[in-house]
Amino acid sequence: MSDKQVESLVSFFEAGCKTSEQFNMGVEIEHIPVDIRTGEAASFYGEDGVETVLSEYNNFMPGEMVIHNRYLLGLTYRDYNITLEPAAQFEISLKPCSEVGEIKYIYEQFRALADMYFKKHGLKLLNIGYQPVSHVADLKLIPKERYEYMNDFFLTSGTRGMNMMRGTASTQVSVDYTSEKDFVRKFRLAYILGPAFRILTDNVPIFEGSPAESHLMRTQIWNNVDPARCGIIPGIERKDFGFKAYGSWLLSMPLILKTTGDKSVCTGNKTAGEVYADTDITPEDAAHIASMAFPDVRLKQFIEIRMADSLPCDLICAYAALIKGIFSSKASISELIEKYPIDPEAIKASDASLMEKGFAGEIYGRGAIDFCRELISLASENLGDESKYLAPFEFCLNSGKTWAEKPYESYLESASAN
Repeated sequence: MSDKQVESLVSFFEAGCKTSEQFNMGVEIEHIPVDIRTGEAASFYGEDGVETVLSEYNNFMPGEMVIHNRYLLGLTYRDYNITLEPAAQFEISLKPCSEVGEIKYIYEQFRALADMYFKKHGLKLLNIGYQPVSHVADLKLIPKERYEYMNDFFLTSGTRGMNMMRGTASTQVSVDYTSEKDFVRKFRLAYILGPAFRILTDNVPIFEGSPAESHLMRTQIWNNVDPARCGIIPGIERKDFGFKAYGSWLLSMPLILKTTGDKSVCTGNKTAGEVYADTDITPEDAAHIASMAFPDVRLKQFIEIRMADSLPCDLICAYAALIKGIFSSKASISELIEKYPIDPEAIKASDASLMEKGFAGEIYGRGAIDFCRELISLASENLGDESKYLAPFEFCLNSGKTWAEKPYESYLESASAN
């Protein structure tokens, strides 16, 4: 890689610095579409396939269509975008929102319409972290070269690429940064809090048709996809970590594919630095390079927190509220970073404890439930009236069981009784 290439990425990240002090969140939720009767995965293809549902959704509420090789793969609206993941997982990406109530409103409006059209074709959307009935080896990819190239690459980079691409579904929350220093603090804190975020959103009861043998199944899958682009960023604990270090890491990563407009070409094991050795890296190129990395926390022109499983609406709101309550407060960020300095090995050890023991495990030597209670209490202090959205997590901690162990309906019954 060259200094010029690194500087191109640094400039791209610097352009993402926000001047507004208003705290906004971007939320993305992936859903698993399944047959209502059997629970088996819905196909992208056919008269009752996901593309047909997407087309009818658009006929009722026209949006800007994303067409690729004559197939409809997405829709763009003012408040959200709909895209399809590798095995037709149905994703909604909400516009940046400052209020949790706005997230809830947009998502509920989307689901009311989407659920109607999926039901018409004998399908439904599941908010769950992994395909519940079908086996990933039996699932076809949607017709997009990007996913074909990724599929081929991940067959050699690790053992769980097929599970990740075809079986998983997540909830992702993004936050802004105002400077490089602000990025580093928030980026590190997202990693530090990662074990708590994972256990609070653990929602994979079934893996390949059988009860999951441990907690944090999506984390286990991602840990075995590709060490060159997943997990914890190397050197995140170093004093000189920042835009330049992140950009250098991206350029050292095998790129897999290069995009030009609507076309993608396979680049195999060539690093991003090698792929762009003879051409300037444009902002569009930088965005593509950043999108091909899949660490637990990702930098684009915002910070993307990627630990949570796909969640039902109330839990989406709880998760967004938790992140807002912590990351909107400079004092809370400082308090947590001072109390829990970034330590990659300690993060891994905490994840391992939670995988084995669930809420009976430990986070940085503390009981997981106590650690999570501390975060929820801190967030609540900063949220005002929005602290009400944290109620599902309080229920979860009181039960001592994750959502994968205790059905979501139990929370709904408790909430309605109160």
